[in-house]
Amino acid sequence: MKIIYKGYFFNNEKIALEIARKEYLKHFNISKNFLFFLHSVSKEESERLNKNYFKKNS
Repeated sequence: MKIIYKGYFFNNEKIALEIARKEYLKHFNISKNFLFFLHSVSKEESERLNKNYFKKNS
């Protein structure tokens, strides 16, 4: 499993996600060919998407 970052992420966020990925792979057998695309969006865009898809504000 590989995480592909799209948009802006702080370095500490990437480090935390890499730690989480390694821990996850200890418990689940995921193919090395699996790509996980992670997109960053603004607070406003996140709120808009939440309202649209999850019917909530944040």
